[in-house]
Amino acid sequence: MAVDTLLNNRYAISDSGEDPLGKGGMAVIYAGTDTQTGEEIAAKTLLPAYQGDTHRRERFRREARVLRAVQNPHIVELLDVVDGRHGTWILMEHLQGETLRAKLDREGAFRPSTVNRWLAQVAAALEHMHRLGYVHLDITPQNLFLTTDGDVKLIDFGIAQHAYIEPQKEGNKLLGTAAYISPEHGSGGVVTPAADVYSLGCVVFELLTGKKVFSEHGQVANNATITMRQDNAPDLPTSVAPELNLPAWVDTVVGRALIPTPDDRYPSVTAFAEAFNARAHPPLLKVSWPRRQVDRDQGTRPVQPTQLRFAEPRTESRQPEPDLVLPARVPRDPSAPRRWLQKELRNARKAVVVFLLLVSMVLGAPLVGGSVMMDWLLGAVPGSTTEVVDGNWYLRASPRTESEIRALLMQGSEVRVTGAPTIVDGEVWWPVRAEVDGQGFSGWAHDNGLQRTWLMNRAAGLQLLREGIDNRWDTAVSFLPG
Repeated sequence: MAVDTLLNNRYAISDSGEDPLGKGGMAVIYAGTDTQTGEEIAAKTLLPAYQGDTHRRERFRREARVLRAVQNPHIVELLDVVDGRHGTWILMEHLQGETLRAKLDREGAFRPSTVNRWLAQVAAALEHMHRLGYVHLDITPQNLFLTTDGDVKLIDFGIAQHAYIEPQKEGNKLLGTAAYISPEHGSGGVVTPAADVYSLGCVVFELLTGKKVFSEHGQVANNATITMRQDNAPDLPTSVAPELNLPAWVDTVVGRALIPTPDDRYPSVTAFAEAFNARAHPPLLKVSWPRRQVDRDQGTRPVQPTQLRFAEPRTESRQPEPDLVLPARVPRDPSAPRRWLQKELRNARKAVVVFLLLVSMVLGAPLVGGSVMMDWLLGAVPGSTTEVVDGNWYLRASPRTESEIRALLMQGSEVRVTGAPTIVDGEVWWPVRAEVDGQGFSGWAHDNGLQRTWLMNRAAGLQLLREGIDNRWDTAVSFLPG
């Protein structure tokens, strides 16, 4: 690498004759080397046209100060800042990999499980910033770098600033990327961490669908895109990309991050990531362990370790054993074997009955009616009444997302589960009855929209287990001749 600029007699920068690592509207990034350690670095500086611009140079210094303040494993590492006759330079680690923009353009939309891993890391970086009082305001796929190790790092802090103030402007022009900007940012209002929640929601939307938010309206001007967000929520991911067969929960989880009103979004980026992870990797069974009773006056008392006590050695003299006297032989009862056999047969019959009951509960044997029994339990045992969570959900005529809509179940409303769950295409649906505007409606509600009770958890677990056994049985039968 040809050295064109040497900063502080340490950092060798090649800023001519080679393609830069990256270039934006105001700055450019060149490759370099730390001559003391031999490590490759990335050196960012203003474009030559802006080196003499006092306002832009101060903005660039502010970017360096913010980056220094928010260092985190999921944020690009700042090595040094040099401000001298060669201009202001931000020296960072040289990341190996590609941006999510490059990967998205090459591969298209990604599975929710893949997006979940990336979202958790980006949320960790942003949560760290927010706790320190900063907002990023430019969360885009091109500002998220996927390293060769599979880690995602947040880069480009050009418009990052303190939270709870108005966003930066250049003259009368707001700074940011129109396709990912939040409504309050676009209107020039006070920006809070909720602005980053919205932008992150736009990124997740695009990673899942391969399309930008509001892209269904075609190519429109930046101002029109920003205006459209003020009072409108975008179309849901499943309707924008129906060919991808995204799970129904994606609409609810991502949709909440894209609500125009900041207070109605997730309270933090961590809450967004946790909600997404809970749906992407739901537990098969939710087990509630009994909690330890606490004495409010004395508090919990620690368990004392068991004290081991060793037996003292015996010192008494050994006494002579008495002569062995055998007891008189008792005549054998001829009916004893018969009584023993009758007892064992009774125990065997009980074991068979218990086994058949267990099999019928799991497999739904017609003799006992496992599904019928579970339907009766859910309809009669206390605990089968629950409430709607995670937004508003449709009550449908059958357990499929494309079936007829019978009513809209509002978040927080109470419904009664009337039977055992049904599993369709790997998703759990519950038969419920609900009161809507004084009228009773019966239908099917998606599992993601209901708060599971203890009994619902057990029923869902049994159904999933039974479905797995049925699938294995069908596979085994398919190999039989004829």
